[in-house]
Amino acid sequence: MPLLTSSYAGTLIKTVLLPLLILSLMFYLFYQLELDFVLADWLYQQQGGRWVLQQHWLMQKVLHDRVRDLNLMLVVALICYGVWLRSAAKSAVLRRAVATLLYSLLSCFAVVSWLKHVLPMECPWDLLQFGGDMPFYGLLEPRPEGTPTHLCFPAGHASIGFAWLGLYYFFLETKPQWAFKAFIAAAATGLLLGAVQQSRGAHFFSHDIATAAICWALCSIIYYIRLQRLSFDASGLSVGGRQNG
Repeated sequence: MPLLTSSYAGTLIKTVLLPLLILSLMFYLFYQLELDFVLADWLYQQQGGRWVLQQHWLMQKVLHDRVRDLNLMLVVALICYGVWLRSAAKSAVLRRAVATLLYSLLSCFAVVSWLKHVLPMECPWDLLQFGGDMPFYGLLEPRPEGTPTHLCFPAGHASIGFAWLGLYYFFLETKPQWAFKAFIAAAATGLLLGAVQQSRGAHFFSHDIATAAICWALCSIIYYIRLQRLSFDASGLSVGGRQNG
């Protein structure tokens, strides 16, 4: 598929750029206009002025720890499935779709984890106004030397759901009728896991928005790069075939 056709450009705008634009606007509203603090304060006050749910068994043990373990098992199972597909010489389309999904998943987890270390921000539960002992420092604001490092931005737990947005592109290649449903399911999972962490005081909503944007951008970039490479390979084979004929 040539990259410069009007229909292709329209698809990119509608499926990639428009969602990222919406997420950017949401990030501005919650981070820059401080709706983050409005939502966090409401959650904090609903729990009696302390993070009652921070250590709650359902929130921590089940919806955090066990979900993280389940995600790891799914990724490992997908890797094993991809290896089996290649060794058994199964459908090239399915092999490519699985490989693209794996690249997307691993890239999302790696990039989000890396950004948490290079963009140190406090969680709500670290801040003075929410029972912690730290002032609030902005995303790119200089931090005094010796300030403790808190790995709260972007949201890591929500990435478990948002990284699976790559299922949209997986099904686009294998079962297109399921693509949008997979997108909604992954987005809903990311929002749910993000809400769990927000209710515990672990993240602001803007942290989840940033994670969603990062994951969708990475999934889209990886898919379209691989699609472009496939298109160029097919064009080369076609030209070579005509020349050899």
